[in-house]
Amino acid sequence: MLSEVRSFDRTESVQVRRHEPASYDHLLELLRSDGARSIRGAGLSYCLASAADGMDCISTGAFNRVLEFDRERRLIRVEPGLAIGDLVSVVCASGLWFPVLPGYPSITIGGCVAMNVHGKTQHNVGNFAEHVESLLLLHPDHGELHCSATSHADLFDLTLGGFGLTGYIAEVTLRLQPLAGTAVRRGAHRVTSLDDAVATMDNLATRTDALYSWNDFNRRGASFGAGLVYAEYFVDGAEPEPEPARSMPNPPGWLPRRSAYSAVTMPLINRVYEVRDRLRPTRIGGVVQTAFPIAGNEIYFHLYGGRGFYEYQWIVPRPSLAVAIARLREAVAATRATITLGSLKLFAGSQSLLRFDGDGVCITLDAVDHPATAALFARLDRLVIEHG
Repeated sequence: MLSEVRSFDRTESVQVRRHEPASYDHLLELLRSDGARSIRGAGLSYCLASAADGMDCISTGAFNRVLEFDRERRLIRVEPGLAIGDLVSVVCASGLWFPVLPGYPSITIGGCVAMNVHGKTQHNVGNFAEHVESLLLLHPDHGELHCSATSHADLFDLTLGGFGLTGYIAEVTLRLQPLAGTAVRRGAHRVTSLDDAVATMDNLATRTDALYSWNDFNRRGASFGAGLVYAEYFVDGAEPEPEPARSMPNPPGWLPRRSAYSAVTMPLINRVYEVRDRLRPTRIGGVVQTAFPIAGNEIYFHLYGGRGFYEYQWIVPRPSLAVAIARLREAVAATRATITLGSLKLFAGSQSLLRFDGDGVCITLDAVDHPATAALFARLDRLVIEHG
């Protein structure tokens, strides 16, 4: 029976045959069947990466166990359906830490491997792939394949960020680190422009455990990208502040047809957000709570309404940064696109294959589903191609 699957950004919808195998026998039977098939974890990638119209869509939901936890060697072996938030809770209880975390705790380990995700720590520790010790793949023609840097090394490399094209990721062994503190101190540093944000982040980079920014891309002229840079540090002996009650992790039934974000509402929303964090520039939070800033704030996504939104991420090489910022500012002004979120992360590494990796500054922006957004993203596509 066909059922609907939507992308997280709600801009794509397809009909698939959903399968939720509860045993490896059933899973292998599905993998060996004829026709196109895909593997789906939590379904939280912005685009519809794990489904296509008419496809057999195989869930990893039942395979969510911790299989082995070697605390002395700092290794943990898990199934692909385990949520990253559950992983963090398990290892933190033993005084350990996994350093590459996407923004939401329900994202699965299998999805993190397939997408080679990054977090707020990329400039210090790289992407998810750099902390994978080994993998077990299931392939309909080749059976079980144990992969690592020393066994089936080419296949191991292709699977890290390979979008699930090399087989079903049945097990993942991850390398852990000692937990550096019992709480996290977050400092908010005011910046007056996007250039100022980059300079501030460069100054803080070697002195932080995590680093990211919030930038207002709706401002014009020299103040384009003004906002806040957030620097996070592990600390010991500090009592985390109590977290406010939050709700609505799932889309409510009253999703508005039209977005609550517009050229009229965004200046007020951004001003309230900025003033709130400038009034409390330093906060101390729990380790797990701070790791996933979107958890409990899902209303941000819900208020886009039924039509959804788009996100654009690009890594700008340092030699092209000044030109890219100027062209981005011009493109936003020319298209009059409503940008709901702007953010920066520092990246260090080298790009290869399909991986979102490299050396430079990652610029992220969210925008409402609107023709102006399509026009803006077309301009950015040309800019990305032109500057590598």
